[in-house]
Amino acid sequence: HQGIATLIDPSTGKAIVNGQAPTIAIGVPDPDVSTLTLTEGAMPTNAMQIAVDRGTARTHNLTVGESVSLLTSDAIDVHATITGIITAGAEDSLAGATLVVFSNDSVAAYVGQPHSFTELSVLGTPGTSPADLKARIAAVLPKDNQALTGKEASAKASSDLKNRVGFLSTALLIFAGVSLFVATFLIVNTFTMLVAQRAKELALLRAIGARRSQVTWTVVTEAVVVGLAAGVVGVAMGIGIGALLQLVLNAGVNLPTGALVIAPRSVVVPILLAVVVTVIASLAPAIRAAKVPPVAAMRDDFVLPSRSLRGRVMVGGGLAVAGVAALIAGLTDTGATLVGLGVGLMFIGVALLAPVLSGPIVRVVGTPFAGTPLGRLAKQNALRNPRRTASTASALMIGLALVSTVGVFATSTVASINKIVDRSVSADVVISTQGQQGFSPVLAEKMRALPGVERVTEIRFSTGLVGADTSAAPIVGVTADGGAAAFNLKFIAGTGSALSDGQLLVDQKTADAQHLTVGQTVPIRWQAGGQQDMVIGGIYETNQFAGKYTVALETLTKFSTVRTDALATVNFKKSANLADTRAAVNALGKTVPTVDIADQSEFKKQARDQIGQLLKVIYGLLALAIIIAALGIVNTLALSVIERTREVGLLRAIGTTRPQVRALIRVEAVIVALFGAVLGVALGTGFGIALVSALKDQGIDTLALPWTTMVACFALAGVIGVLAAIIPARRAARMDVLTAIATA
Repeated sequence: HQGIATLIDPSTGKAIVNGQAPTIAIGVPDPDVSTLTLTEGAMPTNAMQIAVDRGTARTHNLTVGESVSLLTSDAIDVHATITGIITAGAEDSLAGATLVVFSNDSVAAYVGQPHSFTELSVLGTPGTSPADLKARIAAVLPKDNQALTGKEASAKASSDLKNRVGFLSTALLIFAGVSLFVATFLIVNTFTMLVAQRAKELALLRAIGARRSQVTWTVVTEAVVVGLAAGVVGVAMGIGIGALLQLVLNAGVNLPTGALVIAPRSVVVPILLAVVVTVIASLAPAIRAAKVPPVAAMRDDFVLPSRSLRGRVMVGGGLAVAGVAALIAGLTDTGATLVGLGVGLMFIGVALLAPVLSGPIVRVVGTPFAGTPLGRLAKQNALRNPRRTASTASALMIGLALVSTVGVFATSTVASINKIVDRSVSADVVISTQGQQGFSPVLAEKMRALPGVERVTEIRFSTGLVGADTSAAPIVGVTADGGAAAFNLKFIAGTGSALSDGQLLVDQKTADAQHLTVGQTVPIRWQAGGQQDMVIGGIYETNQFAGKYTVALETLTKFSTVRTDALATVNFKKSANLADTRAAVNALGKTVPTVDIADQSEFKKQARDQIGQLLKVIYGLLALAIIIAALGIVNTLALSVIERTREVGLLRAIGTTRPQVRALIRVEAVIVALFGAVLGVALGTGFGIALVSALKDQGIDTLALPWTTMVACFALAGVIGVLAAIIPARRAARMDVLTAIATA
């Protein structure tokens, strides 16, 4: 037997919930087939005893012999004594899950069904192979059950766990790709400026007999060395950050504490990427430098010629259009690869178009600074080299575009949730749970007995194959009496009273897609086993709380192993004293530490808080890309100061003070950063609007723009510009005037 039983911390009286990790309740395992090991005390032998995992015991200071309370499927409160501490193999817990072991005689009564089992472990007689034993057992199993060998079961458990946490690896890889993409702009910009500043040196190589290919390969070889060094340093830093991250996660969510795994590919692939990206970034500047005639390049006033922007505009425009097409196709067909390709193409396209866009945008964002001579000079410096300004701002553009995209999506999600709650929840109070553990239906029964309560609607979730469905769909079970009213269902055909007759309610989109009508009979194959033919009693407008299919709670209970309520709604009588009734409901809710009692406004706030927690993680990961972009501005400004050494010297010679030189560099940096913010916020807002439009059918149907986030992006860009200018500005101000003027 396996189910849910939530421990109550004796010292705080609160439920022991480890994030989204489940609390797993099982019977005493057979030591011959189980990986659970007793490390202290003894296994429970009666209904008043339990054993817990060592991770939970350490975190919450639980000891053998201590009395604790538990919340189970069938009882509001159960008291038991801890008789033993267990581990999952060598780990303190099972991937962060809380483990509670009951005696085999009591586990079914608490968390399972007395005449059914969640899992059977079979030990073969000597000489019987696992494959033969599996085949014999499979031959006598019911149709909806599966036999697995020990190795297969272990592999499946490992695969299921990887699938549950696979999103984390995917998310980290996506953000790593974003950071690499941003860094590429920094590398291209750096090599372009370095080659331009070394034009005379490269020309001297040509003058003494070096061929163009040799000059090109000189720069490329330098790129290989730089990329290799950067890759090695990056891997070393990554290993250190990985070890630190493991410590943080273990402290927060009690993950397994095995040794840090450093796979060969985790070392080789990043180093190869660093070399490849650096070499590719250096090719164009190296080829341009090799084409310069030696005699021309040795002149004091020589600068590398700039190509016409016409070809750049054509290529950039084409890539941007192709990116829009790929983005639309990906969002329409929910193709993540196409979406990523579209976003990447649009970034590259806009980056190529940025030199053309820099003129009008820089003139606008630079206007507030043009009230002084130094401000006008800083503005002209940003306008003088549009390619450099564009490439410097492009990295910041990407980071702020992603921040804006997330902001639009999050704000629209919150607005949509508020709209859904207002439209789909007709209740004075909503009862939900911490950690998605569910709560006993006994609580709903006690709520119904409170004076002033008119109706309590219990809500549970299960899955099954309905009609022509090819994959399991969620099925919502609600209390038959008043369930349709609790969801504010608007019926196209039939009525909500069909729930009382044990009939199936279907949402309009599903009915249209499967050509279902009221009165039609459809089969349901429940995921927990068993099949049932049900008559469609009503078709309702799309409702996110009701989902695709809704049945009476009694129907769901017959065919599902789910025995706890996921949610419950409470409606007060019109004649009731609202304050007194709410106080009584809250008091009863406090007897179950895992539940939250909230009115509609509080329920919406809970949803906003959950989104806010996710946003903190996303913004934290995006911060890496923005830091890289800031380093790009620092690098470009530093190289720009070196390039303009004589110019800075002349400014100092005509009376410009050191503080004024520092201010000049700072203002230029802020203007360039604001240019990147304009491009980033514009792109990100467009991406966010497209994403919200694509998710309209998923319930995100209200577009809301995050004005606060947008303003914050511009403020952040200004701060980045000021900080990025500190070192270059100080270097410019400290130049010796005569030496700077004499620089060739």
